[in-house]
Amino acid sequence: EFTSFFRAGHDILLTTRVNDSKPVLFLVDTGASSTLIDPEFAHEFTKVRGEDLVKMKGISGKVDKVQTADAVKLEFGHYRQLYRDVLSIPLMKMNRDSPQMTGILGVPTLVQFRMQIDYRDGLINFEYVGPKW
Repeated sequence: EFTSFFRAGHDILLTTRVNDSKPVLFLVDTGASSTLIDPEFAHEFTKVRGEDLVKMKGISGKVDKVQTADAVKLEFGHYRQLYRDVLSIPLMKMNRDSPQMTGILGVPTLVQFRMQIDYRDGLINFEYVGPKW
């Protein structure tokens, strides 16, 4: 049940579908406090609205324009899950020397899984351990 992934330096990039889109790349980031999606891409599938009360700051500095994507269905590995109110920030600055990244799978998403990573063969496995609906 392992799924192949791409490496860009130390980053793991996972093929992901958003609302049955063509495959795009999401960064697997165990240090990200939020799951994020690029607003330009999210706008193709759902309503994206501004967030005046949410402030974000990261290694690259302050994010000027934080938005929220109403509902996105993320499909990666062998799982498909609907997520509501996904924070949405432009991800273009992060892509200078790596492939185009459309989103980040952060802790709120990854905490639902036990991950096994085979770096040698470029494979990752997600075992769902989250709530049983």
